[in-house]
Amino acid sequence: MALKVTDKSVDIGIVTTNEAAMRGFYEQLLGLPEVGEVPIGDTGRIVKLQCGGSIIKLFVLAEPPQRDSGSAHYLAATGLRYFTIPVGNLRESIDICRAAGVVIVNDVVEPRPGLLAALIADPDGNTVELMETA
Repeated sequence: MALKVTDKSVDIGIVTTNEAAMRGFYEQLLGLPEVGEVPIGDTGRIVKLQCGGSIIKLFVLAEPPQRDSGSAHYLAATGLRYFTIPVGNLRESIDICRAAGVVIVNDVVEPRPGLLAALIADPDGNTVELMETA
């Protein structure tokens, strides 16, 4: 299998409950401009910051995570928890990963119209988000 990668960048997701300090660091100190914000239901929201050709996504949780060090779920703790690879064959990629025994953290969902996303775990338990735009 080969992913049909659709972009030359990789987006990085950092889960946080410390919004003011994190935004101060990335926006004010490092000078990364905000380029968007996406609400994620009752879970929180994602603040997108431009970093060259990539995006740093601050996933600001509405509630602190349950500190479950044994969980592979990307919202189980704060910190660098996932990165995103834009693809053009999401459903096919997930089917192939599933058949290969890869842990599917979240199956394919449509968080907003025209956007599909799924989460898988690499062998070390790091979460990788595969995302496809229609």
